[in-house]
Amino acid sequence: MTALPTTNSTPSPATGEARRITELDGLRGVAILLVLFHHFTIIHGQSTFDRWLIYSGHFGWSGVELFFVLSGFLITGILLDARESPRYFRSFYGRRMLRIFPLYYVVVTTVLVLIPVLFPARAASDGLVGHHDWTYWCFLSNYAIAWDNGIHNRLLAVTWSLAIEEQYYLVWPLVVLLVGKRGLLRLCPVLLVLSIALRAAMLYVWDQGLTTVYVFTPCRLDGLVVGSWIATALRAGWEARPWRKLLLATATLTLTTAYVGEWIATLYVGESLYARTAFGLLVGVSLMAIGFGSLVILLVATDALPFARRVLSSRFLRSFGKYSFAIYLTHTVVLLSFRRFLISPSNDRYTPLLTFEQVSTCPWVGQLLLYLLAIAAAWCIGWLSWHLLEKWFLNLKRYFPY
Repeated sequence: MTALPTTNSTPSPATGEARRITELDGLRGVAILLVLFHHFTIIHGQSTFDRWLIYSGHFGWSGVELFFVLSGFLITGILLDARESPRYFRSFYGRRMLRIFPLYYVVVTTVLVLIPVLFPARAASDGLVGHHDWTYWCFLSNYAIAWDNGIHNRLLAVTWSLAIEEQYYLVWPLVVLLVGKRGLLRLCPVLLVLSIALRAAMLYVWDQGLTTVYVFTPCRLDGLVVGSWIATALRAGWEARPWRKLLLATATLTLTTAYVGEWIATLYVGESLYARTAFGLLVGVSLMAIGFGSLVILLVATDALPFARRVLSSRFLRSFGKYSFAIYLTHTVVLLSFRRFLISPSNDRYTPLLTFEQVSTCPWVGQLLLYLLAIAAAWCIGWLSWHLLEKWFLNLKRYFPY
């Protein structure tokens, strides 16, 4: 999804020297895989077991919150480390533009300009034009979605989270420069509480829709400020090792509560398997942010979770983390292409080459086949994007040293 820094270089809490945390590359890979499972789960089922499997796939929306935590942690760390640099703003914004703008504007231009010119009828039927198009060019698409309480351009809908991060990148460097470590340690918890309170007010006082609250920037500060607080606390000298057991218990309890709580809301409150629930928005988002934040602390500041470290350091997960930006921006194109031309459920709106029911009498076999093929295709696009476009612009970061 998000264009996190391409290297996870942060000061070691023990030595203050820069080191690369390879586990965070793998954790980024976990985040993008969660998002892929969320969007690529298109099967329908009636039994409780089927509904639980579908819900579990769609709970992959939690991957966005993991991205936010990682972004807050990495970006705030970079800003704090460069706070005394005379090139503080120039280097930060220059590097961010090199990381984000080339691929982002290739995708936006393709969807909003090339496809409507080459395939006008299909572009119109898929809602690719005429719905707040200008917001995609200036990273404000989340506000357009919030205004409509819904999504029109399915291929660019995922840009809402990138828009939130870009708005964070725009404001946060000045905040870090002005308030410093001590100020951030106080400010981040305040912003977390205010974000929760605003979600509650929008849902239950002002009667706003779930989608509006879900994509509205002030309502989605949890992960960003939790990650920012962690980066600040570690640089302020906080020693996390004595807190290993509590951090592990916190991660387990918060993430489990978020998962089970939303499942209960889905079953007994009658909310859709395919959308956020009010519980997930009001409470689950914060629980996820705290849980994922606890995992980040365990990985970067303690020696806990040796097995998880080995898994997260695998080439498989790290490769997904490396290519996650392109995968996130293009995976909706991959999904629509597969559903339209290759494989989807028989009750889908499209008529592809195969249906799940033609693959096997058990439709889950077709769903698994879609997972494998679509995730592989998304990874290949990410690989191509990296080698043909992204890495060449990233080489220019040498002109923006801190």
